[in-house]
Amino acid sequence: MPKLEQARDLSFVHGVTRSRRRALARHGVATIDDLASSDIERLASQGVPPEGLPRMQAQARALIDGKVVRRGAATLSRTAGRELYLRIETDPLDGGEPFSIAWGETASGGALRESRVTIVSDSDERSATLGDMLEQFESPAVRGAPIFTFGSGTASAFDALAEAQRVDPARAGDLAGRLVDLAPWVRRAAVLPVFRYGFDEVAAVVRGLPRPSPDESEDALFVTHAGMTASDDPDRVRRSLEAAGREALESLHAIRMWLAT
Repeated sequence: MPKLEQARDLSFVHGVTRSRRRALARHGVATIDDLASSDIERLASQGVPPEGLPRMQAQARALIDGKVVRRGAATLSRTAGRELYLRIETDPLDGGEPFSIAWGETASGGALRESRVTIVSDSDERSATLGDMLEQFESPAVRGAPIFTFGSGTASAFDALAEAQRVDPARAGDLAGRLVDLAPWVRRAAVLPVFRYGFDEVAAVVRGLPRPSPDESEDALFVTHAGMTASDDPDRVRRSLEAAGREALESLHAIRMWLAT
């Protein structure tokens, strides 16, 4: 990964598949810089599939300039009432079981408040945490409010958690129907100087923080959790995971607010 990044390889442009990369390489387009300066109409006339080429070129130019290019029309408007936020981290080495469940609440347009992060390691802890979360999500003050997430992972984890804890399907379906994935809204709203449009990357750009390297995995938290029981100081590890959960909620809220501007 570091070598490819140093070479500014074309594969780092979001949307460039292996087949598209091969087609562009046949016409001398092998790097981010090549694509940014290419005549895409000429490339299309020479047989490069034209679908998505303008967006890919805009993506390459954003990576070079380091600037956000707004697309304007695809902004997610603020709601009139309260909004909820949910982030669930799972462990692929433990059958995809959740180990961090974080949620929070805001008044529309307001600061994040009433946030909670719970580190769970067994079925009893997951059941208790799910019960607490559902109690808040179904309370009269926020009933029907959107629940903002990022990426498909949280929705999948919620479905699996509700099924494992035998939540009534109609009840679980009602809650799942309130989930709003911000990831596609980000891609509609702007071209960002990022490689994968992953949560950490998007959050860094929106919050004005250093962008993580493409070889940094967003899944590193599960490794930390896996080592918690063997740690000399498991409480310290738990606190670090809780801090990461709170930071993720702040990032989720920042992305939501950015989309509303």
